[in-house]
Amino acid sequence: MFSLMSTMPPTMATQSAGRPATTSRGGGMGGRAGKGGGRTKGRSGDHGDGGQEGGQGNGRNQNGNAFDKNLRVYTLWMEMMKSVQDMSRCKDSQKVKYTAGLFVGKAFMWWNSQIHTQGRESAVGMPWEDFKTLTREDFYPSNEMQKLKTKLWNHVMVKAGHVTYTDRFHELARLVPHLVTPKSKRIKRYVYGLVSHIRGMVAVMDIAQKEKKKQNGQNLAREWKEYKKSKPKENLS
Repeated sequence: MFSLMSTMPPTMATQSAGRPATTSRGGGMGGRAGKGGGRTKGRSGDHGDGGQEGGQGNGRNQNGNAFDKNLRVYTLWMEMMKSVQDMSRCKDSQKVKYTAGLFVGKAFMWWNSQIHTQGRESAVGMPWEDFKTLTREDFYPSNEMQKLKTKLWNHVMVKAGHVTYTDRFHELARLVPHLVTPKSKRIKRYVYGLVSHIRGMVAVMDIAQKEKKKQNGQNLAREWKEYKKSKPKENLS
């Protein structure tokens, strides 16, 4: 139990209660690119440019990396909590109460603010999926989350790098699972990013599987009709 508490996401444990501390992510900019193409100049700063704007760009890159790392930790922590809930047979109505009970520091203060705003019964009784959405939106800047969404939508398979494409897709999907839920949506997005000839093969396989299911259904219907003909009517329901 104490080990779980120690793995609380760093961002969640250091944010001010209620909203993200954007100044810690971009020197007062909240991680956004500055005017005048600061992002491009930030890259030149990585190559030794000691200019002020280059340094700011480098800082934004570091903040972006820190954001990705913190979000990975948060996602892993949520997955661990789900595992613990399953093992302890925690009821759906108790998941939020159980998880919020592990919050410490600023995260604990944030949760208390939610209780004061919503009321204890409403806060503790909210659905688990709503709770995950609330924590994700309150502790991670919307502009950074939008970058992840863009990365997922633009992620495609390059040349023959199928393994690389698949690994990166699953990584992005874990960070923004709400974009690839339910499973059918996840599969559709994965197939969309494949190179055209593989995507065509998948489409053919899908058609073949549907045709096979259709054929199996027709065969079963035919067998049932033959069975009814071979038996006395009174024995059939």
